Amino acid sequence: IATLLNKFSKEKGIEMANLVAEIPAYIQVRNPRAIEAVIKRLVRILDLDIDLNDLHRASLEFEKNIDKAFAFDPE
Repeated sequence: IATLLNKFSKEKGIEMANLVAEIPAYIQVRNPRAIEAVIKRLVRILDLDIDLNDLHRASLEFEKNIDKAFAFDPE
């Protein structure tokens, strides 16, 4: 979809940019870590002053849960 939007935007003379976070295919849920990475980049690009502490905490909790879900327990 993003590629198509870029194509049509260019044809209409509208500037557009895409920010993409690649995530592992085996994690098919909302990914706060990926969202945080994209938002941090956007904040830097647009020079925004946004509190990202809640998003960062959600990212850490998500990563902890993913690590736990994929941990190998030999017993």
